[in-house]
Amino acid sequence: MINAGGLTLLLGEAYRETFVTGTASAAGGKHIEEIGRVTPIDHAASRPAVAEALAVDRLIRLTETIDCPLYFVHISTPEVVDATKATRAKGMKIWLETCPQYLYLTE
Repeated sequence: MINAGGLTLLLGEAYRETFVTGTASAAGGKHIEEIGRVTPIDHAASRPAVAEALAVDRLIRLTETIDCPLYFVHISTPEVVDATKATRAKGMKIWLETCPQYLYLTE
């Protein structure tokens, strides 16, 4: 597994050479299938909002210094939207996408 510093260097080098946009999913940890929990409520419980917000914040902080654009997929929390707005206000190129079920379904 690559550490945070290594990731930053690798992403910075890739961006300088190819102008690639860093793409990331903030859903971390074990997949629910691996732990034998596969119901819709298990999906929600396996991805707490704080984990998504922390993952996005960490990657934003790591890439701020290399000026690499970021694109996050499957975002589901208002906290991440707020953090993205603040980051864009500072001039960083950052985009988000979500999924329809995150907009309409609740626990």
